[in-house]
Amino acid sequence: MHYLIRFRAGGLLKTETTMRKTYAQHVVVAVMLWILVPVGYAGEYFNANEQGVAIDGFDPVAYFELRMAVRGSETHQTSWQGVTWYFSNEEHKRVFLTDPKRFAPKYGGWCAMAMTGGQVVEVDFENAWTADVSGLYFNVNKDVRLKWLRGYNRNVRKGNETWPETRLSIEEGHATIHRRAQMPSYYNE
Repeated sequence: MHYLIRFRAGGLLKTETTMRKTYAQHVVVAVMLWILVPVGYAGEYFNANEQGVAIDGFDPVAYFELRMAVRGSETHQTSWQGVTWYFSNEEHKRVFLTDPKRFAPKYGGWCAMAMTGGQVVEVDFENAWTADVSGLYFNVNKDVRLKWLRGYNRNVRKGNETWPETRLSIEEGHATIHRRAQMPSYYNE
């Protein structure tokens, strides 16, 4: 039995059969998208190299414990949040695994100053870092690091505000990742 529904969609009255067909089409499209579109894993936002090694293979614990940038090695590695982490020794690996959120870099290891503006910029893991009680932060270079430190509290607050949306943009593949050699105009202010 067909009868008319009393509303207009696209200027035409729809029948119950037409509405069932439209609903079924929407369900099919939704199921296909659910099946075909990959769901992001947490590691998709970390600053990792082509091999999937976080922070270019530097030991995240060394920044805190040794107060210096130290390359990790394949010998001492673990996987956390979808990326591989290298450590300079087994002790640092063990320490990291006790509290990875404490040692993993803030903002996924992307430039902390750029994050205040919601931008994603590569960093200098060796020379432009800060490790303190609130976490491990990287910047694009030493000069930007100093600028970021001058407004530390404000910059951390702004970075924390923009990070959730920027992280989602990175995970969905919509973020523009600026190379160190091509810093955004944000740095020229």
